[in-house]
Amino acid sequence: ATVDKEAQAAQLADIKGKKIQQQIIATEKAIGLMEAILEAEKEELRIKLNTTIQKDFSQITLKPNFVAELSADFKLRVTKPTPDGKEDVARSTGERQITSLTFIASLIGLARARKEIPTVLKGLWGGLFPMVMDSPFGTLGDNYRGQVMKWLPGVAPQVAIFVSDSQWRGPVEESVA
Repeated sequence: ATVDKEAQAAQLADIKGKKIQQQIIATEKAIGLMEAILEAEKEELRIKLNTTIQKDFSQITLKPNFVAELSADFKLRVTKPTPDGKEDVARSTGERQITSLTFIASLIGLARARKEIPTVLKGLWGGLFPMVMDSPFGTLGDNYRGQVMKWLPGVAPQVAIFVSDSQWRGPVEESVA
């Protein structure tokens, strides 16, 4: 009788062990699927952001051969063509500023379009958001100030900028008038 009970207990433990193993395998498959979905969504998002960044940067930059791009690991870089492909360029303070502005604008554009972008992930929603900036022209030369001011109204449904008198005078004021 004791041997029968031990055999039954071992058989029950084996059934439970197999069930736990099946649950582990199912969980690992689900994790793999979720990671694949996340990676696909991330790449699709990067491509959409990159397209917007490139378009916006080309509208502002005074150097038509410079291209802003978002790398596979989401690093924002500015490159120029070379005979061997392309190379990163050293950017002035103003060029770094417009690169940052185009990245922020791409995020605002993505938020605006988010409702239209199909996704299997729930809870990813977007909306219309304003762009509020303090001294966006401080590090820009007059040429870039005018370019940025012409570009800004299309970035968001509402744009609020706080500027000093010296930043306002010249190209910024002329673009608004």
